Parts: sequence; structure tokens; C-alpha cells
Amino acid sequence: MTDDRSPLTDAVEALTLVTYTHIVQKDDAGTYLKTHSVAHRPLLVQLESAITSAIGNGGGGGSATGNVLNGDALYRAFLIRTELGSWCQLAGVKVSRDLITDLNAWWHVFRQTGNDDGFYIGQLRGWVRTIENLLDPPKRVPQDIPCPVCKAVKWVNEEGATSPNPVVLEYKYEDPIGTAKVTCKACGTEWSDMESLNELKDELAEKESLEKLQNEVANV
Repeated sequence: MTDDRSPLTDAVEALTLVTYTHIVQKDDAGTYLKTHSVAHRPLLVQLESAITSAIGNGGGGGSATGNVLNGDALYRAFLIRTELGSWCQLAGVKVSRDLITDLNAWWHVFRQTGNDDGFYIGQLRGWVRTIENLLDPPKRVPQDIPCPVCKAVKWVNEEGATSPNPVVLEYKYEDPIGTAKVTCKACGTEWSDMESLNELKDELAEKESLEKLQNEVANV
């Protein structure tokens, strides 16, 4: 598919192709030694594999010591399979029930229609984020502060129970600054870019909790 570059192609390939992480090795003095490349299976394959995982096994790596059903992975795969199946049916593509086969077959037909692809790009990118967060969940740190927007100090969780600390800091270990975002679980307000995060820090500048918020990111 690499002969037809487009945002839609990129979104499809993000789910269907092997990806590589390049790890630079240096000695104690900081001198470059070599670069080691690690291959990662396509995200759709990792999602299928995650359905059967081991208790305590992380986001897609390691050997299973006892197979259990990962309900979240199963549910996400079901949603993706269902929506992709409807795309294939609309495009006249036979559904094989293999996610990569079906997505590639749909893409080959859809790209020839000339139809607007904005909706599909958004959905595919959403699948990428969903799978990545399932395999490598972000660290979530509740903040002991009221929401600057709605002033809430409590929120109702998915089970209907009331929980404290609706303001939550999230980030990924590999890039805590670039992935940091703060969300209020009560009102849904999100601070996810540097400008909005700086605005949030300004709002909390007089509060002791600001230092805690900054340190969570800076000390990773």
C-alpha cells in the first residue's frame, strides 16, 4: 500500500503493518555504541493476541503462565470487527473475519471510489489510540484539587459510585511531557496541549497542589 500515500493509507498501515522501535545504546560516557531495532506486530494482531492474556501480564509482551480472557480486549475487538464488517458490506467486500485482511480489502476498494474519507480516517486513528492505550495504558494520577472549571471535588464513576479527586493527570512513561494531559472526570474538561496545560498551571499557581501536579510529570 505504500505506493499510494494519503492520510487514509497512513491510518490503515498504522493498524496493519509491523512497526519498529529503534533503541540507541551508549556507554557510561555517553558515547554511541549501536542502534538496536525491535519489531512490533501489527496493532490489530496485538489486539487479537491480547484477548487471551496472562494474569499480571503487561500490554502484549511476555509469556503467558495461565490463559484468561481479557474482557476489555475482547470488547474492543468486537466493536472494531463489527464496524469494519459494515464498511466491507457497504463496499461490496466479502468479510473474512480476519481484521487485517478485511481492512486491506476494504481499503483497496474504497480508495477507488473518490468518496470523502474524513470519517474513516478519524475512526481508524481512534482504533489506533484505543489499542495502544489497551496494550500500554497511561499512568493515571488523581490530583487532590477541585476542578478549576466546574469546582467539583467528586465524580460518579462507571459503576455509579461516587469517587473523590475528579481531576486526573495522565501520561505515558516513554514521553511524559509530550503525552501529559489533565482531565476532569466530572465535567469532561481536558487540558491536553502545552498552551492549555500552561493555562491550567496559571489557574492553580496560588495552590500548593500545583507543585504536586508538576512533579508528577517532571520526576518520571
